[in-house]
Amino acid sequence: MKKEHRADERFDEVGRVTAEEISAFPGMLDDISLSGCRVHFPVNTSVDMEKDYTIKINLSHTGIVEQLELVVHPQWIKDESNETYIGFKILRSPDTPLLNEYIEHMKSLAPEAQMQDLLITTDVSFI
Repeated sequence: MKKEHRADERFDEVGRVTAEEISAFPGMLDDISLSGCRVHFPVNTSVDMEKDYTIKINLSHTGIVEQLELVVHPQWIKDESNETYIGFKILRSPDTPLLNEYIEHMKSLAPEAQMQDLLITTDVSFI
């Protein structure tokens, strides 16, 4: 499997994305980092690759941040079946400080999740 090299660590996250200028239907957040995110919509849609958009993300980890309002710029778009996947670059936004807080929280959880994965994969080695 090809490993992606990115400037910022991405976190798999589930969240509801509202982007009224892109789709009347809400999208789903697939992953997020300090500099970008990947969203998919349940319908085929198109975006103006030269335009900035405002999106609202309701996060599943609501303990630290419940909603982020971010200004984003599309980097790529991919249609698959009846869905559209869009990669966004996150621009300076009013909720940038909240995004930073959220990412720091996710980083603090990462070692705990890695340890659980290690226990699951190595637990069967002596069978």
